[in-house]
Amino acid sequence: MNERQREQRRDRIEQLATHFSSVMLNVSETVLPVQSSRHISCGLLALDTTRYAASLNQQPLNLTPREFRLLSKLARFPGEIFDYVTLVHKACGYICLRQEAQEIIGTHIRNLRQKLGIDTDQPLYIESIRSIGYRLIPPKTTD
Repeated sequence: MNERQREQRRDRIEQLATHFSSVMLNVSETVLPVQSSRHISCGLLALDTTRYAASLNQQPLNLTPREFRLLSKLARFPGEIFDYVTLVHKACGYICLRQEAQEIIGTHIRNLRQKLGIDTDQPLYIESIRSIGYRLIPPKTTD
């Protein structure tokens, strides 16, 4: 098998994987119960999903609709890792290849981190999981 054939085969496998992911996303959304919670909170982060309003430490955040949808997905399931394709689907509403999704979501994550003013030294931050995706690290609770 020459290089061109390997590249075509890899592209086709990636297309099939993306298609399978979109099918599984649609199945999970129709089969699994949907949380209808209007309010999402994670430490000092508060989101109102009906008003698209977000605040951190009671200070309003000026988020775009995509940033809000991305943050609400991460905040609804703190600590859970979401792959790039899933995050693009939730934030942007479409399915794309993993590499493209990684670039798209990377931009939104950078913007979110800047608007939230968070970094890895703080108790609440967005963690990069190399070659996989992102997760929101919830603040540690003190006993």
